[in-house]
Amino acid sequence: MKIAVIGARGIPAKFGEIERYCQELYPQIVARGHEVDLYVQPSYHQQSWFSSFTYQK
Repeated sequence: MKIAVIGARGIPAKFGEIERYCQELYPQIVARGHEVDLYVQPSYHQQSWFSSFTYQK
């Protein structure tokens, strides 16, 4: 299954509990064979602390 996450501030979790929860949840979903694409707000993506993650099975 392909899963698109829209509207998140971003990962790594720098802001709130939902990002921290998702940071732990998404790798588990990928480990079960699904694909997760996270679309973040551009203002957060361009910050120096923002990282790009690739979770693989």
